[in-house]
Amino acid sequence: CLVRYWASQLLFLSAGRSFLCMLVSQRLYQKQTLMIHQRSQAVSFFFSSSLYFTIIMVYKMFILVIMVYKLYVKNYIV
Repeated sequence: CLVRYWASQLLFLSAGRSFLCMLVSQRLYQKQTLMIHQRSQAVSFFFSSSLYFTIIMVYKMFILVIMVYKLYVKNYIV
């Protein structure tokens, strides 16, 4: 349970960091377009990979919730 909480906190932090990086890259992109082009591409790649990871985590949590719910229903009925 504690591990799951820590994982969710870590996931939230990584998502927040990627969002912050995206905002910073957008601001820098407005200031200097040519110099920051490669870095913004790297940030967008990082954001897409973190988004993919988030989707996988949500899917796993969804399956876990369904399993717990089924177990609870079985115990409640029996």
